[in-house]
Amino acid sequence: MSFVLVKIYRPVYTCLVVDNLKEFICGTGNGLLIFTIDKHRSTGKFLNVHEKRHLKGHADVVRCLVSFESRIFSGGFDGQIIVYDTCGKLDPTTRILLKIPRAHDGIISCLVKAHNVYDHQKLVISGSFDRHVKIWNDEGQLMHAIENFSNVIISIAHIPTTDTFWVTSGSCHARIFDVQTGEDVSVICNN
Repeated sequence: MSFVLVKIYRPVYTCLVVDNLKEFICGTGNGLLIFTIDKHRSTGKFLNVHEKRHLKGHADVVRCLVSFESRIFSGGFDGQIIVYDTCGKLDPTTRILLKIPRAHDGIISCLVKAHNVYDHQKLVISGSFDRHVKIWNDEGQLMHAIENFSNVIISIAHIPTTDTFWVTSGSCHARIFDVQTGEDVSVICNN
């Protein structure tokens, strides 16, 4: 199987495939670029770069993207989280459902989707250079803020089987938190 390298002609900082829309989304220096995926091709050039669409909203680099059924959450260097409506194809008229201008006081370095098994609520967890982790519901409402990190947040991983998420922040160990409460449930073992 071979694929053609696609030149987008600008830096890409994150990407996401939205399967139900058959679209490939790239986070760039000032918004999102959207390309339709040719679902009839299995090799070669499966993106038409000449039919790209641009979604604005961010004032700086878009660093991370997550998708729920009919929404895309984006986080960026501008500290904003923007929620886009994806009920139809993404184009310049796509509605911004919510803009959280100061979601964080620093670069948003990661977004991850999570699912609370207790009440079946869909969540988005954000991490930032402001050394905070925040848990948001899928409507964009802040549920919990965790502020006791000594370094910038590098990555977050949701572990559905334990209903926890792990956070790395440049220290010697990951910290583990309960998705529902935001409580630190880490136990440090010195082996």
